[in-house]
Amino acid sequence: MNKFLLIIAASVLAVTIILGGRSGSSAPATSAAPSAAAGSSGVEGSSFSGDVLNITLKDIADANTSEKAFSRHKNWGYICTVSSDNDEIAVKATNIYSINAYCEKERNFFYSEFLDLDGTSSYNNYVLNTVKNQYSIPSNMITGHKLLTNFYALPNDKIQLIYDDLKAKMEKLSPFVYSDYEKLESATDNGDGTISVKSAFDISYVTEIKNLPDEWKNAKLEATYLLNKSDLELLEVKNCVVTDSKTYDYNLYSMVYDAEESDKFKEISALAGSFENEPPKNPRTTTVVYDPGTSKERSYSITKDKSFLIRPIIDEGYKIYNDPEGKDDLIDYFSENDLTIYAIAN
Repeated sequence: MNKFLLIIAASVLAVTIILGGRSGSSAPATSAAPSAAAGSSGVEGSSFSGDVLNITLKDIADANTSEKAFSRHKNWGYICTVSSDNDEIAVKATNIYSINAYCEKERNFFYSEFLDLDGTSSYNNYVLNTVKNQYSIPSNMITGHKLLTNFYALPNDKIQLIYDDLKAKMEKLSPFVYSDYEKLESATDNGDGTISVKSAFDISYVTEIKNLPDEWKNAKLEATYLLNKSDLELLEVKNCVVTDSKTYDYNLYSMVYDAEESDKFKEISALAGSFENEPPKNPRTTTVVYDPGTSKERSYSITKDKSFLIRPIIDEGYKIYNDPEGKDDLIDYFSENDLTIYAIAN
């Protein structure tokens, strides 16, 4: 994999974990026996009656939709820390040390620390998503570049479809997600205004595990959700891997509500604003030519400052080449000069 592709992979990983399906919530090895709720009036807009014994995962999901979260808070997010116990077995399985998320209605920000390819060192990555684009600052960004972002080399109607899809995904992003294969095991009233709900599912469903350890084969992931009793708002998720002989701490999600904007979030937001709105001081033009040398030839161009690294997004069914004949697919995206590349149908 070349360096540019490594940067792209790093820039989207945090988002994939959130948007791409089950994010691997899991819980401790031993389940506490359920106990009856001590009188609650239930949760508005949910089928949950207030009886802890009858709570369902759908009840929790209904209480933690994006709409519900933003009705209570100006923003929400979490700090996910992957366990370093047992010689960092969980870190090595996922290549992740930590992920910090900050979500507003039309933009979200992820700061992540990953295990590097050498298996020992780490690197950081920052990603800002909006309803129109993605902006990132990978740790291996080339000196002189400030930001990696997308150029939609597409007709306007297809760009609008991308905007619609990004907005829909942003609206669906919520503090709690569950799947049909996740089975509720117990629910306990903690007596302090909180509820603990435990569930489990087979480890094969955890999409962020890239290197399944031998010790974890045939294991299950158990999740303990800590919730406010009054409204079922999610407070924490503790995750563990349970095998026949041992229980491993996996990761811990600590929810954060109404957080202040971090300095890094402000920095990347300012850079994104500069990319979108300011004229380039040192212009560089990137051009994508479709079907070169044919009657269907057409092109799309963007001129931005050289400090912004451009990632072309092309139409389905096409591949990018360095030459109009389609023989050289090694593109020098880091060139200081204007760049023309060719999109040829597969």
